[in-house]
Amino acid sequence: MVLNDKAPRKFIIIHLLGTHRAYHYRYPETFKKFHTREHMPAWVPDGGVDEYNSYDDAVLYNDYVVSSLIKILKKKTMNSTLVYFSDHGEEVYDSAENLFTGRNEASPTPAMYTVPFITWFSPSWKLHNNVQSLKSYEDRPYLNSDFIYSWADLAGVTFKSNYLTRSIFNPTFKPRERFIGDPARPKSLVNFDRLFPKEQQKVQQPKG
Repeated sequence: MVLNDKAPRKFIIIHLLGTHRAYHYRYPETFKKFHTREHMPAWVPDGGVDEYNSYDDAVLYNDYVVSSLIKILKKKTMNSTLVYFSDHGEEVYDSAENLFTGRNEASPTPAMYTVPFITWFSPSWKLHNNVQSLKSYEDRPYLNSDFIYSWADLAGVTFKSNYLTRSIFNPTFKPRERFIGDPARPKSLVNFDRLFPKEQQKVQQPKG
């Protein structure tokens, strides 16, 4: 395991398959926990119950994988952080008006662009850094495309053209316009916050 080598500093990237469609391929049989429609909105059609349940099973397994990584860090390291986020979201019957599953950049919805972003800090890291101040940053409107600046800020790495105002962890952070849609058609991109007012951006659960 890479954590066992003697390098004083490590930067490890783990690319998870996550919860991409088809959801029933994204978890082992032992994580098949959801079987009924009791936990889902009434508008989910009968034909979508299995897929909805498979999505929740995939989320459950993905959460298990992420929590396992955190447990490994707790045992193997002293001063460390972990950041997890999805590359995109997916619609899984999030509204009665749009009975759809998957992702369609030509017809964006909040669920397709609202993703989980989790940061874990070891006790040693929290001892030497002001974690309390970070809690006030939880509602910042953020673009994952700016993650290089956030990672560098978190890791204490500096480089030319490093914009701390684009780091979600920095007190100088400044929100930027968030454009969504088909990147192959730049003129068709729309402002996320104008298209979806803040109250519409809330989705039932993060997807992706």
